[in-house]
Amino acid sequence: MRVAAIIVCCALRPPSWRFFIASSSTYVPPDVWQPAPSGGAFANINRPVSGPTHEKVLPVGKHPLQLYSQGTPNGVKVTVMLEELLALRHTGAEYDAWLIRIGEGDQFSSGFVEVNPNSKIPALFDRSGETPVRVFESGSILLYLAEKFGAPLPRDAAARTEALNWLFWQMGRSDTAAQWGVKDQGKHLYRESKTFGKLALAKTWGTRRASELEEHGVPSDSDASQISV
Repeated sequence: MRVAAIIVCCALRPPSWRFFIASSSTYVPPDVWQPAPSGGAFANINRPVSGPTHEKVLPVGKHPLQLYSQGTPNGVKVTVMLEELLALRHTGAEYDAWLIRIGEGDQFSSGFVEVNPNSKIPALFDRSGETPVRVFESGSILLYLAEKFGAPLPRDAAARTEALNWLFWQMGRSDTAAQWGVKDQGKHLYRESKTFGKLALAKTWGTRRASELEEHGVPSDSDASQISV
């Protein structure tokens, strides 16, 4: 049974995990696991454990939609979406935006963890209904707002599916090294780069990403898939 389980894991996991599984027969887990410091300029914005590090209640404004985020490449997506909805004169799209300083650990406060247990920006709290709704992950928020207001997501089933195809394509492809400058990685490239050459490369990747959408027939006007790029 143990051999069968290892075979299944090796089939599902990438090569690095296959090596780990094959060579871990003598591994004995510690009674209390202690994470090693990761180091680096962005080490303080990620933690290997979940839950709040301190008590702090999130501010709440006068509008039903409460946005908690920061102006990172990923953090601004929801702001762009909300501004597009307001430009289309959608009533109820008014929002209060609150700064979450991820470099100072605001995302690990008890209030923010209640909205997003993963401590990642952006996060949205919708208080417009009888039951407040929390929404986290940028793709999920874009889809939630598009469905809530009926725009800018197409209503035709085929066109809607095509838009969602590209929305989730953008979400899924942003974690590879080849996507520098397209999503969160852009800020890391800019932070580490000392030359305009690398910054230009980052912008080139973003342009390429948008052009891929257009080449496959995704309309260039604002819909959830375009806003996510």
